[in-house]
Amino acid sequence: MRGLTDAQCDAPGIIGPHSVRQAVARGADAELLFAMRARFVMAEPGADLPVADADAWAEAVGPIVELDHSVGVFRALRQQGTALWRAVPDGMWLHNGRTPDGAVRSLAVLFTEAVYQGEQLIDAILTERRRRAW
Repeated sequence: MRGLTDAQCDAPGIIGPHSVRQAVARGADAELLFAMRARFVMAEPGADLPVADADAWAEAVGPIVELDHSVGVFRALRQQGTALWRAVPDGMWLHNGRTPDGAVRSLAVLFTEAVYQGEQLIDAILTERRRRAW
């Protein structure tokens, strides 16, 4: 995000209607949600997992948070998640939890989804920076 002006950070259309600031806030929130879900699954197999509306969070919180803070949260949670991933005992990968709609998510699936979503966010921002010549 280095080198972007406030106007560039707030320009819509990076991911759907979201600006860079909102998209990064959304990514940080997704990492936070993943961290919470992973802990529930590891400590309380079969637990009900929290769910959130990422678009609503991005709309409500994204415009008012500092971009550097969202990047810091994303980075810290991703580093912690990576360290956790390396330390998970083999038998724990199959622990699972349940979302409010009844979907079952194993720890392995949660990690896979978190990695994929993080990569998608970063790719979308980098693609848009190239497209807009930022």
